[in-house]
Amino acid sequence: MTRQMLPAFLLCLAAAAPVFAAERVGAIPVSDILAAEDNVADLSLGGSIIELTIGVAADGETLVKLLHAGQQVSVRNSRLGGGADAALPHDTRLHLVLAGDTLTITTPGAPGVTLTMSELLQRAYRNAVHFRAGSAEFAVLLEGSKDAPGAVSILRRDAAGGIQIQAFSAADVRAIKTFATVQGVDYGIRLEGDELAIYSGRR
Repeated sequence: MTRQMLPAFLLCLAAAAPVFAAERVGAIPVSDILAAEDNVADLSLGGSIIELTIGVAADGETLVKLLHAGQQVSVRNSRLGGGADAALPHDTRLHLVLAGDTLTITTPGAPGVTLTMSELLQRAYRNAVHFRAGSAEFAVLLEGSKDAPGAVSILRRDAAGGIQIQAFSAADVRAIKTFATVQGVDYGIRLEGDELAIYSGRR
């Protein structure tokens, strides 16, 4: 599990520990979470349209996911600093480079596309399924599939407008895992069948 700290005012991200005396207060179908993860950009590169989505691995690292002609490739953020290549159907070859917050994607013989990772993450947050924990609003992303869920990530917009991420592996959330404490109440998640259940309680 990986977390990024939010400002310590009414909301603070809690350690990945079980919620005690927990009560189930809601649930989100896994199929709804997956269906909401729409592409955040359509790229026109060398005559091809590439769909770009943003994901989060279980260790909290951002993934750039590229889809073309039914095939998807994922590139970890840590690989982009030195440049990374991605091969897609119909001999579509892309080169991705991240410099600071700027992501540049090029293909041989055609103009490239420049995007910012912060804006892509903001779009992913807007597209995702949202839910409330007390007075705070969160969004959820999920890697994998309905039958084989992977990483589960909870996203929160902080006071400065940035997106904070707390990521868990699917194995982590087979038990209740706390993702936030809001006004003294702990909130946790657990994968239960084909739903992501939401719990609240006090330690």
